[in-house]
Amino acid sequence: MKILPDILRPARGYMSTSSAYHWAVAQGAGVVLALDQFTKYLVQHFIPCDAGMICRVSIPSEGFARITHIHNSGSIFGLFSGNNIPLIFVSFVGVCVLLYIYKIQIKPNNWFRLSIALQIGGALGNVTDRIRIGHVTDFIDIGVSSWRWPAFNIADASIITGLCLLVWTILLVERENHDDHSEPLV
Repeated sequence: MKILPDILRPARGYMSTSSAYHWAVAQGAGVVLALDQFTKYLVQHFIPCDAGMICRVSIPSEGFARITHIHNSGSIFGLFSGNNIPLIFVSFVGVCVLLYIYKIQIKPNNWFRLSIALQIGGALGNVTDRIRIGHVTDFIDIGVSSWRWPAFNIADASIITGLCLLVWTILLVERENHDDHSEPLV
């Protein structure tokens, strides 16, 4: 019974790619982290909260896409609010799992490397906020009228994009492996 897709299984002689590929992943994660922290700094600086830490000011005040300064002490969609320490721990475990998945690859393709870089950079961006200020700054606010998607940030968008790329890469590799093992039609 096959539990893990082939791309997530350790193989003998894994991680045989050059260190330039590893640097590319590290640099990609660093760019995501820097962009995330810079945009959060701008929001914190130009859309400050009041003394009670109520942050619901939007620029523009109406419209489909707005910048709304929101403090999120939870995880995605505000779940597990107030559990900062466990969420920091879970973030570090997630980064370690991603590094392990990356390490066991024989020849990770560029999409796979990009996926890992986006997810690690995003996770580090949010955990940096949790450690530094005790919550995550969310600010990308999209929706119509009262039908609004929960606010998010660059780190969140990077994590979701990276997960989608990872799933796509796994499906692509599985399809290629299936095609390689199928018998030709005569």
